Amino acid sequence: MIPTGMKSLIAGAMLVTGLTATAFAQSPEKTSVKVGLAAQTPAFLGLYLADAEGLYDGLDVELVAFRSGSDLARAVVSGAVDVAAGALIEALVPIQQGQPYKVFWGGMNNSVMDWYAIPSISSIADSKGARYGISSYGSLTDFVTRYALEKNGLNPETDVQIIPGGSSSARLAAMEAGQLDVNLLIPPAKFVAAEKGYNKILSQSDIAPDYPYEVLYASESFIAENPNTVAALIDGIAKGVELAKSDGDRAIKEIEARTGVETKYATLAYDEIVKQLYADGRLPTEAGMKAFWDVTIMSGEFAEVLPTSEWLDPTFIDEHATAQ
Repeated sequence: MIPTGMKSLIAGAMLVTGLTATAFAQSPEKTSVKVGLAAQTPAFLGLYLADAEGLYDGLDVELVAFRSGSDLARAVVSGAVDVAAGALIEALVPIQQGQPYKVFWGGMNNSVMDWYAIPSISSIADSKGARYGISSYGSLTDFVTRYALEKNGLNPETDVQIIPGGSSSARLAAMEAGQLDVNLLIPPAKFVAAEKGYNKILSQSDIAPDYPYEVLYASESFIAENPNTVAALIDGIAKGVELAKSDGDRAIKEIEARTGVETKYATLAYDEIVKQLYADGRLPTEAGMKAFWDVTIMSGEFAEVLPTSEWLDPTFIDEHATAQ
């Protein structure tokens, strides 16, 4: 843990760089916030470190991990959590269905998922009849897997079986038990799969240079009624991201604690993830967003690009960009 004095230095440094310019203009309207996580992933390092090091000044933040992003989306719609941290596609589905929700923070633009297969499968094109593991139907892993299959000439409905199996680590265990043939895995599980001798047959980075891997979203009413609470929340996350970038050893220990993996896998995950974490909450590049919409439209979930104004509240991203 960082000593109290060091925490003060970190907070002061953030103030100098402008990251806290607006967060505490006024006291938070709501001091207790429940944040749902789509999974336990190193992409949430900013949230994890802010939690562990007490960087959510003035807020009591509870992080609740869900089995999948689609489960999380249902939880935020039901009011079980105040804020959701999950993939953009999982946020857009309820928005498209008329639910009054908005994305308000990005900065987790990782394109880090890989497909691993049993030794007899060397490419997606030759995986006809295979059993593909995803976290759940309607999740990011589901949409991206269907896209990859179609791009390689396979019909995801008839040429393969797509099987929901929960987290990457749970699906890797299912693969070892002979229940799955191909898995779309996130760090650090994908590094474990590589060490166990499974074949990497495709990388998400082959599809997109960056991607809206995780975003924060909430109901429009929560954002409108609690702007200072939202500002304080993302200020803590921004501090956590800066800490992750400045203190790799501390960040690696946090990945170990949150995911339960060995140091060597946590280190590999950190090295890959941290490069596409941003303390200003930016969304991916134009190329990354184009790839996102290509995946989303080909999946059949959307017929066309949804105008940004329909799903994004840019207030907090714009404020942090201005402060830089």
